[in-house]
Amino acid sequence: MDAFLQFVANLFPNPTTSILAIEGLKSLGVETIDDLQFLKEQDVAGFLKPIEARKLIAQIPNVASTQQTTTNYTSAEYTSDASSSPGPGCSTSPSSTLTGGCETSSESLVSDHDWHYDFVVPWEKMPASFMRKIKSGERPSCSERRQLVRTVASEILENPSCQLEKRQNCSRKKKIEMFQNEESNVKTIYNLMTATYTFQRNDIQSGKDTRELLDEWPYLFQAAGMKAHFKELTGIDMNDSFEEATTSKFRRISEYFQFQCTERASRAGRILTKLRTGGDHVCGAVMLLLAHFRNDQDQFLVMVEDTCVPNDICPEQLPPTPCIVVCGENPLTASVYMVAVDQMIVNDHLLSFTEALYLMFSLYYILNISYPVELGATLEFLQRCIFRINPHKGTKVQKREKKRVYSVNPKVLSLTSKIAAFDWGD
Repeated sequence: MDAFLQFVANLFPNPTTSILAIEGLKSLGVETIDDLQFLKEQDVAGFLKPIEARKLIAQIPNVASTQQTTTNYTSAEYTSDASSSPGPGCSTSPSSTLTGGCETSSESLVSDHDWHYDFVVPWEKMPASFMRKIKSGERPSCSERRQLVRTVASEILENPSCQLEKRQNCSRKKKIEMFQNEESNVKTIYNLMTATYTFQRNDIQSGKDTRELLDEWPYLFQAAGMKAHFKELTGIDMNDSFEEATTSKFRRISEYFQFQCTERASRAGRILTKLRTGGDHVCGAVMLLLAHFRNDQDQFLVMVEDTCVPNDICPEQLPPTPCIVVCGENPLTASVYMVAVDQMIVNDHLLSFTEALYLMFSLYYILNISYPVELGATLEFLQRCIFRINPHKGTKVQKREKKRVYSVNPKVLSLTSKIAAFDWGD
């Protein structure tokens, strides 16, 4: 496996491309460097760019001949030096332990940008069951192979030698580097998520529970990964332009309800009173929608103490459907939010209600969850008027016995028409 990983790393120095190539090749059944000779260009077109695919195919004959030469040389060297012991600079890995070889440190021979020549797979971070299979020659399971890729990817990203720029003493340059690294991580996550989208959908469609998905696809529940998956699934890009447009719509919703004759003692009246004293207008608009449709706010917004962390929250406090956990007494003024699904926190420490709302709503689509009846009208309004998802037929609301099913909830249509007449903004 080391020879295969080293070949890919040498061919594609960019860590992102290297990781995608390894994952893609393994999905095709490539286990050793000898398996590469059976590849065709169309096999790798799904996860490599055309030039990258041609480069890979062109190098395969060279690798085969080099591998044969290396094998012969190693055999002769082993015969002549069988009695010698490893030098002090050697480091062992599972593959070297099994074959009797070792890796020598060449730090003084390579420059910083050649870090991948010295990269060692962190076998010690893999489970004992995985290592037993490797030593016995068994093929690891699909989840174990994915875990290896994630571990290697994490190790690469943490390697200081693989950063695009060296650290500078100047504080201004440090800030620029921090920004560039953060941007690079988001792009890396996006590329990984889009490249493995088909595998993610297969796991979701197969019925794996949220805990398994969280273990196998941790980025699926992070903001960058969730948005990437949602875009692939629905075509909706939740970028800055989308947020700006939706923020304007939520403000219009709040203004519409403020101009209505609402009793102060009513549920909507109490929300408007609090909203006028200050608070997040997006959160206020959502709470007004819940009140208007008489939906269950407690199933949409779960209140906890402002000092709570995920481990402090009992599963019994959370509904099985996606929800926003509000850390504080008032959703309008809270500063920290979490997102939960299947009675477990999947994303914590969100500093924006808008961000929490986007992630919570996208989980209904990513995990194929129907809208609960208690929140059906509000979620359908968000679907059609905020996210612009308008299927010609069908509804995501759970079906109820002896109840007529509408393609579009009449109450949602009515409110949409009234807000449009009030001056709805695109």
